[in-house]
Amino acid sequence: MTRVTSPTQPFSSAEATMPTPKFQVGDLVSLDFRLEVDRPYFWKQILRNEIRQIRRFMPQKPMHPHNKAQIREKMEGARNATTIQIAGIRPWGGHNVGNVAAEGYLAGWPGAASPLEYHFYLAFRWTNAEGHAVAYIPTIGNAHNNMLSPVNLAPIE
Repeated sequence: MTRVTSPTQPFSSAEATMPTPKFQVGDLVSLDFRLEVDRPYFWKQILRNEIRQIRRFMPQKPMHPHNKAQIREKMEGARNATTIQIAGIRPWGGHNVGNVAAEGYLAGWPGAASPLEYHFYLAFRWTNAEGHAVAYIPTIGNAHNNMLSPVNLAPIE
């Protein structure tokens, strides 16, 4: 962890350390949804994001059947993916309300809006009906620590 100090909040900076992400890019993970309410919310966010991306360039309603089929294929493949990897990391939270740049990171101080956490972009990999390897990375990074577990692979002999 990297120590970060704040010039304007000396009391908060006395113990402030930046947390590190639980996973690194390329780590294999599994979706376990420790909180069951996260499951439908996670998939609904990804679905809405895909629809939003298509409607951005093709706003006709109803949506073209080809586009619907593409979205269905992506969602079905992601739900049944054989491998899930961390494709990217983004910070979430950890902002001091008001003066973010000057305050730096404040760990649990009353002026902090929320502690710094990390959300992850996931890469879903599977084999399609034709036998081709497919990778799908949603452009929304909405997976967090409570949804993911590391996958421990068998050692290579």
